[in-house]
Amino acid sequence: MSVSPMTPPPLLSTDPGEMNRITTTARRVRMLGGVWKEDARRYIAEHFAREALDVLPPVSIERNPYRNTVAQLATLYDVPPEVSAPGSPGLDLAPVVTPKLRALWPQLLINVIGLNEALIRVDVHPDGRILYRVVTPDQLRDCKADPYEPDRIVALSEVRYLTRPGFSGWGLERWDVSNPDAPVFKVYEQGAAGPVDATALYYPDLTPGEFPYRDLDGRPVLPFALYHLRPGGALFNPQDGEELVEATLGISMLTTSAKQGQRDLAYPQRAIVDGELQGVKATADQPRVTISPLGILQVRSTGGQNARLDQWQASYDPVKAVTALDMQEASLSGFAGLTPADMNLSAASSGAARVISKEGLRRVRLGREQAQRFGDLDLLTIAAKLHNRSVGFKVYPESPDLWQITYLELAPLGDDGRPLPPKAPAPAPSDDDASAG
Repeated sequence: MSVSPMTPPPLLSTDPGEMNRITTTARRVRMLGGVWKEDARRYIAEHFAREALDVLPPVSIERNPYRNTVAQLATLYDVPPEVSAPGSPGLDLAPVVTPKLRALWPQLLINVIGLNEALIRVDVHPDGRILYRVVTPDQLRDCKADPYEPDRIVALSEVRYLTRPGFSGWGLERWDVSNPDAPVFKVYEQGAAGPVDATALYYPDLTPGEFPYRDLDGRPVLPFALYHLRPGGALFNPQDGEELVEATLGISMLTTSAKQGQRDLAYPQRAIVDGELQGVKATADQPRVTISPLGILQVRSTGGQNARLDQWQASYDPVKAVTALDMQEASLSGFAGLTPADMNLSAASSGAARVISKEGLRRVRLGREQAQRFGDLDLLTIAAKLHNRSVGFKVYPESPDLWQITYLELAPLGDDGRPLPPKAPAPAPSDDDASAG
């Protein structure tokens, strides 16, 4: 089986707990990205007998309440936040708060909400520019937490697709600052017998044992900011919210089954009693005859009885099936931490396009801000340290306490989803009003 650069395998790990984290998170990544047909196919195969699988239509993934819910909740960056360094008024933040970072923030939030954690990696381009990219937890191996802050990462291996003359394939970058006096950076290619140290091939200018990123004082800097949906006592919480993921796979199974009913059972079943059709062609499954609007159907009586045509009504009602699917999908809001009051239950809403109410989004957003702020301030601090080291002097503050980020809201929306017009200012009192008083 060939592996493309877009699908990192769960390589270089034999720990069962880590493998479970990787596979659980990787499935969510695929479901957020719309490439989960194979996951749905495996789920359906676990619930249907083989003979039933043979008559099912292609797997349907048109309903994805997991992705739909996550996307609706990810509103914090709909308006780019205001970033400032209050102790340095007038400081140009564009080299750190880049257009690319602002563009990445919404996708980062989708991953944080959907996966419970996500990271942004910071790099320095040879020309000095600060670069950012989102990293999902399924791409990490052998992670280590700070012993005093169990949700702060100090060591990790990132799966990378490596290319150089003579090699193209998966490998690892190992970053470890758990001992600041002896930080570790290595690049490993996946060889036939296991990982092979190839650091010198990819970083020929890096002195053996040296660490690529340090601050102005020479302290090593781990170029990853870890974001948590719920900061707490662990680096990762891959199982939280798994109910909504499983329910979405169940919806796919039910939708696929409903399509089979629509195809095979949504019309009356006809039968000939005490008779047989003439001109029948034998097929692999059952006798068939093609009827033309210009033709006459010939029937021969059998058993000395007059042949008769019977008809049974359709055993499948498409309207009822779609309604049941809508109700099933609408019931999943509790799995996402939402209450019935958070949902828009107007007549125009349905399970297939269920909408979280404005008040529900506002409540979730307020609870989301503080956790996201921790990650953003950490990210800005990392970027500041790398930029300052790159230029050789201090430009930006290197402590989270010296940065400020304010999350902005969109203009208020009316019930029709359109922005409400600004309120007209109150008229100034006239001289007549003053004299009347």
